[in-house]
Order: sequence, then structure tokens, then C-alpha cells
Amino acid sequence: MASLDWRVAPVNWNEGKFKPGRKLKIGYYLDDGIFPPTPGIVRGVNEVVELLKSAGHEVVPWTPPNLMDIFEVFTNFLLADKGHFFLKTMGDEVIDQAIEINAMNYKTPLKIKKVVAFLISFVSLKLSKFWSAGAMLSREQWVENAKKDRLIYELMQAWENNGFDVLLCPAFSMPACPPRYCSKLLPAASYTSVYNLVGCPAGILPVTKENAADQAGLVDYPVNTDLCHRFARNATLGAEGCPIGVQVVGRHFQEELVLHAMGLIEELVQAAN
Repeated sequence: MASLDWRVAPVNWNEGKFKPGRKLKIGYYLDDGIFPPTPGIVRGVNEVVELLKSAGHEVVPWTPPNLMDIFEVFTNFLLADKGHFFLKTMGDEVIDQAIEINAMNYKTPLKIKKVVAFLISFVSLKLSKFWSAGAMLSREQWVENAKKDRLIYELMQAWENNGFDVLLCPAFSMPACPPRYCSKLLPAASYTSVYNLVGCPAGILPVTKENAADQAGLVDYPVNTDLCHRFARNATLGAEGCPIGVQVVGRHFQEELVLHAMGLIEELVQAAN
């Protein structure tokens, strides 16, 4: 691939990472502090943690630093062009309901968007940030880029200091949601978005399914703290039987170790079932 695309680092396959021949040290977290996971998501991660521990792996609770800041930078990058190329590409297309709020955001004049962001902030700080995100000037974008680099260095240094082979966390804040909720729940994608910005290799695999107990647990979901949370609860109601996945994240250029960890988890889940 490196010979076909200059952006691909010429890193050869590392069989030693794919088959390390030892037990792993794994950090895990249940909640990134950005969007609360639903009960089924928490259960899925916890069940995998217990399976890994029973197999002799060292699994330690650890939340990476500055996840909220990383997600905010991701959002600012995502909306830096104020939807210019989205609108150009989708100009003559029918907008699917899964992205209708995105399109509305992009089409709204800047002055009106500021008013909308202010009004929405009374019911949802998360949605308000999406209506106000994105640099206004190129110099602001350069500052944002420098902030991105600093946050990546800080996260990876903390990771190295703890000696984790991989991280384990939710893949999404809830099971798959109906299309009508998708564009209202963009902040719920924080669990994967942060690693898109950081550039770490990651993989997702199903480990369980939403069950009746998970559905019953939604009664305690914090729907009154943000309108987004109410959307998440409502989108999850009736999701019994939907697959629940976990995310495995590795250090830069260590895809082999991510695949190894995913294979371990897959084998343990299959054996448990």
C-alpha cells in the first residue's frame, strides 16, 4: 500500500504483535464523560472484562485524559467548512432523515445559527455545541490543529506510562438507533470519534445482545440532564435483541495487536455462549 499511496507508512506486518505469546495488559472504561452509555452497553463491556480476567489477562480501569477536549476538537474539525462541501455534493439529492439535522445546520445562516445554538443550550448543551462548532478564521483553525497535536501527545504519553497493550471501551453509547434519531444523536458517537482524531487503530466486534434487563434499566438513564439523553433513551426503547459491540483501540501502527485482542475476545465470548 505504501507504494501506491505516499500517506501510508511503509510498516511491514508484525507477526510478533499479532501473536505476542503472552497475556495482555488492557485498560478499559465504561463512560467517556461525554455521553452516558445505556445499561446494555455497560453490561457488554463488563462481561468482556470479566472474561479477559478469567483468562489471565490484566484488565485495569482507566479513562484516557482529555476525552472531552479531544471530542470538541474533532467537532470543530468536522464543521470547519460550515458544510460547504456537503451542500455542494448533496445539492440535488434527497436528504435522508438520518442526516436531516446535519443538513439543516449547514443550510442555516451564521447569525441565525448563533441564535439557535443559544436557544438549544437551555435544553441540550451537547446539541448547542454542534450548532456553534467550527473555526471562523483560518488562524483559529491553525490554533485548533496545534491543540489537536498537544492532546494526542498527552493521551499517548499517559497510555505509555500505564503500559497498556490495548484499550477496551464502548463502541457507541447505545444499540443501533432508528434512522429518525441518528442526526439528533451525533454526540453519542464520541466513543469512536475521539480515536478518529487521535489516529489510533481500532476495531469493533459484537459481544452480546440487548436484553430485557437492559431495557428495564433505562428507567434510571439520566434523561433530565440533556435532551440528547432523552433521545438516546427513547431510541433504545424496544431495542431488545439488537447486537451490542465493544471497541478495541491500539497504539499507532499496532493494528496487529488490535486484531489479536479482538480475536481473543471473540473466542472467549463464543466459548462463554
